[in-house]
Amino acid sequence: MKIKRRRYKKRLSTTSLLFIVIIICALIILINLVISFISSIGDGGINIDKRMDEEYADIVLVIKENSGLVDIAKLLKQKGVIDSSLAFLIKCREENIGYNFNYGDYVLNNQMTFEEVVEKLEEPNTKTEHITFTINEGMTQREIADKLEEENIVKAKDFMKACDEKSYGYSFTKDIKRDENRLEGYLFPDTYDFSMDADCDEIINKLLSRFDEIYTDELKTKTEQMGLSVDEVVTIASIIEKEIKYPTERETAASVIYNRLEKGMKLQMDSTVLYAMGENKDRVLEKDTQIESEYNTYYVDGLPAGPIGNPGEDCIRAVLYPIDTDYLYYVVQDDSTGQHFFTADYDEFLAAKEKYLNKFD
Repeated sequence: MKIKRRRYKKRLSTTSLLFIVIIICALIILINLVISFISSIGDGGINIDKRMDEEYADIVLVIKENSGLVDIAKLLKQKGVIDSSLAFLIKCREENIGYNFNYGDYVLNNQMTFEEVVEKLEEPNTKTEHITFTINEGMTQREIADKLEEENIVKAKDFMKACDEKSYGYSFTKDIKRDENRLEGYLFPDTYDFSMDADCDEIINKLLSRFDEIYTDELKTKTEQMGLSVDEVVTIASIIEKEIKYPTERETAASVIYNRLEKGMKLQMDSTVLYAMGENKDRVLEKDTQIESEYNTYYVDGLPAGPIGNPGEDCIRAVLYPIDTDYLYYVVQDDSTGQHFFTADYDEFLAAKEKYLNKFD
């Protein structure tokens, strides 16, 4: 019995020592965090040394009327202007700053100091005249540029140049390899409110910021789980946006694309032919499918070189959450509704296709 007691005490002593070591390590980590946080308060929640090593990027900030200091601090953190909203708030309170911040549209950047951010937000907002601008689902970068010029906002050539020559610092734009139509797919379709004197950078930042907002952590995680890149997701979504008009068919069309890719079949999507041609028309002819373009999926294997338009959120989600089918083909069944006939059988597809084409004879 005495031997058992001594062994028990020895085990208890070892356990206690391990517990003490864990407590000490936790205290060291906590002290470091406190020191780091106190240091961050001094620079207003902005690690400027770290940020100077990052790629410069303009950031559009829209402060709504009646926004409080807490709301503004959260927005600054969300947009990547500051690193800590709490440290920013404490610094503002200490220096009695933030009561003169104005609502409106601001262009900041990811390398501003606390003092520069404050100075910018205290500027009187002179941009009182605004214009509403709508981008429809599926519109291309070129179509958006032309519409901006038609509505006397910016020149189309300036917009195209800005899209193709800058990355704007977003994670999803850094890996784009294309030299032309670089931001195709990421100019998110929505209705926007632009100031009358907005320039190309401000407009593009707003569109990219909206894409960044809807491409949530949930979608990013799903993208990684499926072994896809964001660009591949957006490319497939842009095809679905052009091909499918009937909402409930999007997930089915996504399954067709995945099934054809898995079998090594060419996608042969008419929408990619039209994009390669730079045209919009109701019917694609046999000779059109022969065009030698990296966007023509009758010509290239796999996906086209990039997105063929700017898809909406529903099509993006359809790509990430397709239904499970064995379908390999589809053809328009009803022009009035845009509904399609889907099948895994080639002969059934040919029969449905012939039936549709007979309508034009």
